[in-house]
Amino acid sequence: MLPLASVAQFAPIALTPGSFNQDVVVEKGATTPVVPGGYTTASMDGGTNNNGDTWNEVGFFVDNPDVGLPVAGSTFASVSDATHSFVMAPDYRANNSIMLDASATFASGTLTPTTPKAFGALSILTSGGNGGCIIRYTVHHQDGTTETGTTPSADWFGGNNPAWVANGRVNAQSFSLDNLNSNNPRLYAKDVTLTNSTSAIASIDLAYVSSAAGAHTCVMAASGAPTAGGTFAPIPVTGFNADIVVEATAPQAQPLVGATTATLDAGTANTGATLYELGYAAKAPATGLPAAGSILTNTSAADHRYVLPPSYTANNAAVLDAASPDATLTLATPTAFSALSLLGAAVNGNVTLNFGVTHQDGTTESGTVVIRDWFNNTPFAFTTMGRVNVDSSVLDNVNAQNPRLYSADFPLTDTTSKVVSISLSIADGGADARVALFALSGGSGFVAPLFNTQPATVKASPGENATLTADVGGSLPITFHWQHKVGGTFQDVTNGGNVSGATTATLSITAATEAQGGDYRLVATNAGGTSTSAVARVIVLSQLSSVTTPGDAITGFGGNSPGAENVTHAIDQLTSKYYRWERRRVRVERDLNHPLFSHPCRLGVRYNSPLWTARRGSGTGPPSHDGRHDIPASGLTRWIGTSLVRGLTTAATRLSRPSNSIAVLNRDPVPHRRLEHVDVYVGQGFETDAVPGDLSFAQLLPKRLGQVGLVLDAHEVDGDSGLVRGHADLEKLPAGTVGIPYQIRSVANRGVGDRLALVVLAVGEPKLAARQHT
Repeated sequence: MLPLASVAQFAPIALTPGSFNQDVVVEKGATTPVVPGGYTTASMDGGTNNNGDTWNEVGFFVDNPDVGLPVAGSTFASVSDATHSFVMAPDYRANNSIMLDASATFASGTLTPTTPKAFGALSILTSGGNGGCIIRYTVHHQDGTTETGTTPSADWFGGNNPAWVANGRVNAQSFSLDNLNSNNPRLYAKDVTLTNSTSAIASIDLAYVSSAAGAHTCVMAASGAPTAGGTFAPIPVTGFNADIVVEATAPQAQPLVGATTATLDAGTANTGATLYELGYAAKAPATGLPAAGSILTNTSAADHRYVLPPSYTANNAAVLDAASPDATLTLATPTAFSALSLLGAAVNGNVTLNFGVTHQDGTTESGTVVIRDWFNNTPFAFTTMGRVNVDSSVLDNVNAQNPRLYSADFPLTDTTSKVVSISLSIADGGADARVALFALSGGSGFVAPLFNTQPATVKASPGENATLTADVGGSLPITFHWQHKVGGTFQDVTNGGNVSGATTATLSITAATEAQGGDYRLVATNAGGTSTSAVARVIVLSQLSSVTTPGDAITGFGGNSPGAENVTHAIDQLTSKYYRWERRRVRVERDLNHPLFSHPCRLGVRYNSPLWTARRGSGTGPPSHDGRHDIPASGLTRWIGTSLVRGLTTAATRLSRPSNSIAVLNRDPVPHRRLEHVDVYVGQGFETDAVPGDLSFAQLLPKRLGQVGLVLDAHEVDGDSGLVRGHADLEKLPAGTVGIPYQIRSVANRGVGDRLALVVLAVGEPKLAARQHT
């Protein structure tokens, strides 16, 4: 290994202004951007998620200036009762409400009068999103006494006797106007009579008691009267815990006229999203590209430094796309290098560029280099942590570690003649390929190995060949060694048996075995250092006709599974944990004897209620439902108390697997429960957009694909009728995933004892099992 001084350090290269052909960066002096969620800390619809709709101050919507809440700090009289008046929070840019909901953040709050006074009655200005809630109040008097009680807060839509009608509301993320002139949303005055009318009120504690799921309630002001039924005057208070009002002075969504000539999203069409300069977004001061003309150091490789374009108001990037597929970077001062490094990003996927380097002596050299997509690739040189839409000035991905810029290095063979220019053109990336390059850096000395092409994941059946390969540049000579991850640790691969090329850029496995599947990487070393490739995976597919056997354990995804349960008992139901579905007292859960999956079809359970009985201990009784109802296989039917839960729906989803065997299981915490007289049938012809309740299957799932999961991912329960509604879908894992080719989604919004989380598993081949987890 040579001394460190001999290893290439990539220093900034100044480029001529003509190297840049477009202005794609919004400068910090441009029209003020709109930051989603930047003007509230919580919302009426979303609580701490700060999404959905919330309140705005009058004057925010220029075209509808009367829509919203009264001006901050102003006093108004109730529109339903002139004896009630309230003063709003002094500033809508700060906390301006007590918010109450089921979260720990907003479980309670305290209003403290700025000037304690005695009152015989209080009035609380409140309303709730998604149904409102019950509020517990505790009034603390200066003499040490307290009095407590509860009051309801009505939903902000449609309640009686409103104190204020906003006639519209704002989306906290997009700042669009909703419900214009709808006579909603509303605030209400809720009166409370006090027993202690002589001692001044020191504070008012407010606490969440109960509500419908997803409710968020606000308390925005309080008023007091000497006696109940008297005139209620405003009580100035402190103690607000949330900012839920978009102030009138918040920026408006509007086009960024003249700020750019092109965008990363759309090129010279100059629409959609692009990058912006650090300091442009005052609400997100740490986001954006460093200042024009500054030095940027690669966050993943400190030896790579770049000088950014000298101006963000002039052309500041070399943009290549279908309309302009070529660009040339010209050095302000020709210099000799052993390697060059581009700083930039691609859009709509990775893009391969052809490069041609012209030397001062007239010689040239060429090759290709890959520019990676501006989202989610690693390692990256810099993340702007936000971008702006030039059509609306709205930011997105704020503080989300995207978009990203990347270094793209390539070695030079002529290290003595000075580099004059680099010509670039799109070699591959598709019709929508786009690249923006912002800077160039050059290294002198030995160049560490550079992976021009990373090894890619491969699939093979046992006995088939698998090959991993990479294209590596850098100062010669370069040594290679492939590594295989075994037991959580990468270990060197050795040649021998069916393995060759372990010390070259191409690894070959002849007649691969399942044990040779897994993660691989290539380590390349030269005088400039050592570089390690991205991890590639060798997927050796199973040859088994079924990936499970009767003794295998069952693992619940999105639920839980009884102890010591295995596939045998999942199929034969020889436990008391399940419903047992029967047809004329003959169990049908094992084999329906229908060619279910040879064509699109629906599996259902048809019943006529006079034939149904349910047994629980010694009790019997028919359901209170007449007529017939079709229930999908993913739905089934069960009892909650005395109510029949029926009609669980699924979004029609195409699943392909040749099979004629199905096991339908329902788990219930009450043992020995039995439903009888079930007629199972197959219905045909349901398409993927079929009505809810239909589960569609298409032709032939590829063989040897582990498990398939179908999960109820959202439902709501009517506590009175017990009716359950919901839907589910199948979701395929990304390419290259080992083991389970379909993922099982987690369950959201459970209800009625959290007992309903439907999971359908296609286990191996050909059995399909439907299981219900509690």
